[in-house]
Amino acid sequence: MYMIQNVDEISRMRKQLGLTQKELADASGVSQSMIAKIESGRLDPGFSHVKQIFAALEQTSTKDMVYAKDVMAHPVKYISADNTIMNAVRIMRKQGYSQLPVRAEGVVGTLTERALLDALLKRDAKISDIMLDAPPTVSPDTPVQAVIDLLHYFSMVLVVKKGKNVGVITKTDVLSNIKR
Repeated sequence: MYMIQNVDEISRMRKQLGLTQKELADASGVSQSMIAKIESGRLDPGFSHVKQIFAALEQTSTKDMVYAKDVMAHPVKYISADNTIMNAVRIMRKQGYSQLPVRAEGVVGTLTERALLDALLKRDAKISDIMLDAPPTVSPDTPVQAVIDLLHYFSMVLVVKKGKNVGVITKTDVLSNIKR
């Protein structure tokens, strides 16, 4: 749902989105001359026209938005909390993973290469002994920018829909899905 803003913001928002007055007029269903008059302050538009213009601006701004569901890897691969370190090394090497969510009763932690390196001498230790905190979760419709912000602090982010893990996102997943 869009939010009606100050009419003085139309020009700034249009330019920020890289739209011409004609393109905004076509998208909103109002004339280009009306857009020009509104932006110059020579016309005080009616509510319905303002509503149409802001709806078009909102639609244009979200058209190319990327969401968690667009970059997540699925299905989610897990490692058991009672698995051994050496078995985890074999699994991660074979699959090419640098981190895995740890599952016991739900997701309880994160296993990373760094945690494995730190614990290599403890060959019989369990994953539950060396795992890090559980990763944060987001919904499939979370904008990827919010996921990127989380990846500055966590090695992975889980994507959850209706209480079920439907995907996982790492820095590699985001970088692999950048459109050229």
